[in-house]
Amino acid sequence: MTENIVTREVTLDDEVVASETLCRRALQTDYPGFPDRLPTAPKYPEDCFEMLCGIPYDRKHVQALYRLKAEAERIGLRTPYAVERFIVLQAYLVSLPRLLSLPVDQSVNRQFCGTCRQIALPVQAPDTRLALDSDAFAELAQIITLRRFHAGQLSFDIMKMPRAWLLKIHPIALLGLIHEIWSRFGGFGPVAMPHVNYWRANPSFILRREQERALWRITKSIEYQNDIKGMIASSWLYSPNLAESVPHLGWVREFFIAHNAYIVDAGPALEDAGFLVGSEKRRRLYADGGFRPRETLVLWHRADMLAWANKCRDLHEPASPRNRPSNTRATRHTHPHQNSNVNRTTKSKQYTLIDCRRLLYYRPRCYVFAILLLPALCAAILSGAGWTAWAMFPTFLCVLFFMWLFQYFLLQ
Repeated sequence: MTENIVTREVTLDDEVVASETLCRRALQTDYPGFPDRLPTAPKYPEDCFEMLCGIPYDRKHVQALYRLKAEAERIGLRTPYAVERFIVLQAYLVSLPRLLSLPVDQSVNRQFCGTCRQIALPVQAPDTRLALDSDAFAELAQIITLRRFHAGQLSFDIMKMPRAWLLKIHPIALLGLIHEIWSRFGGFGPVAMPHVNYWRANPSFILRREQERALWRITKSIEYQNDIKGMIASSWLYSPNLAESVPHLGWVREFFIAHNAYIVDAGPALEDAGFLVGSEKRRRLYADGGFRPRETLVLWHRADMLAWANKCRDLHEPASPRNRPSNTRATRHTHPHQNSNVNRTTKSKQYTLIDCRRLLYYRPRCYVFAILLLPALCAAILSGAGWTAWAMFPTFLCVLFFMWLFQYFLLQ
């Protein structure tokens, strides 16, 4: 007697249930009575979810986690990253049921479930990515609390382009960038902003195929939200001199050139931008002066993204029937997509007096006020007091323009 075997596709609902089951099992097995032993530990999954919502920007939530770790060590719970893993597993119980209602492609939610199961499985060796003070934990906190989305090799946010980025652009290239933002994107956002994902399957490598698959997932996800204008990225990986020093990563920039993205130089990359991580060769080249990557902006319009994704049949991942996007037609527009050769002799960092880039990157509002607005306001007040009130506004604009040029050429 022959028995017919029917293979049933594992649905997203099945993956969510399996992930939730693993989380509960890990909490029961690895953390029995954990909240009772730590009086300050969050009692409910919702409390853990709320705590992760403050990572990494809310100092109160960060300090609460540090206090919890210190309390665990005092009572003898010294297993590396045990507290972080407990909080993460609890928070997953809140976020997992919410996946089916998210306006993203189901392939993104499957990546979310995959990382959840990886963390919930019995611990073979401590995962340093769970360290509270690491960038990887900050990214995981944002993914679990659904502020950032897991697309595989890349993760992505939905946000607006930071206005402070305009201060990094060469004055000659700035008008072209503004034209691109307003004529094609129709404003600063919302846009998808990708990041190299610490929780990717191969954290030691950036693989071309996985990069394309991640971009495909991002593209299929923005199809669910018609107001998303495209993708904006900023990274040393798109640097024009990358292929010369690190040839095996040259394809990262070439991909966007080949698919009609707008690319513009944004000044020297900071040392903590990531290019010194994981590669002895890059560190050696940088120390010898043979590798000076430049931060580069990439703007990829929604229509161009969809046109590319619709041609990539080999990257297709079936969508769940309950979460299928409406049909959207993509129209391809051609335009000059590179601005990397603008006045190479007068780029930032050539005549720097005081390097204020770190302030611009991490505290852009302070930078704008201290470097641009404050000198312009002081000059306007002085002109009004010493001459006439009618001179205040023109003086303000002139000094503002001068300080904008000054900060680009001499403060970056």
